Amino acid sequence: MKQMFFYFLLFVLAGVGACKGRESQPTPVKAILETSATGEFRLSDKAIRTIGLVMQPIQSASETIPESALVHSLDKMGVYRFRKGWFKFIPLETRSAELASGDQIVVQGVALLRVAEMDAFGGEE
Repeated sequence: MKQMFFYFLLFVLAGVGACKGRESQPTPVKAILETSATGEFRLSDKAIRTIGLVMQPIQSASETIPESALVHSLDKMGVYRFRKGWFKFIPLETRSAELASGDQIVVQGVALLRVAEMDAFGGEE
């Protein structure tokens, strides 16, 4: 696991670190393709495969969340929503407003997805 994490960090830092300070969007060969002002981010297909992300469709926001999907971040607990190619961290307390039928939640690989999110947004919460 540590070796996979190390390789992932090298992959992300090599892909995104080269773009810091530039005005243009990252190119498609990067791990993080783009970010939004609303806290969403897109990953390349290669990054999704490398991290080993597995998503599960949800039927409603009140559905029971698998424990493997939970992400603990400082004083927040939530899940990663995957909608139309974009990932977003959704705190559990706001999930009823943020999750809809047809969305997917990430149920495997959430720790490395959190690292990718932190890199995408410069380590900000």
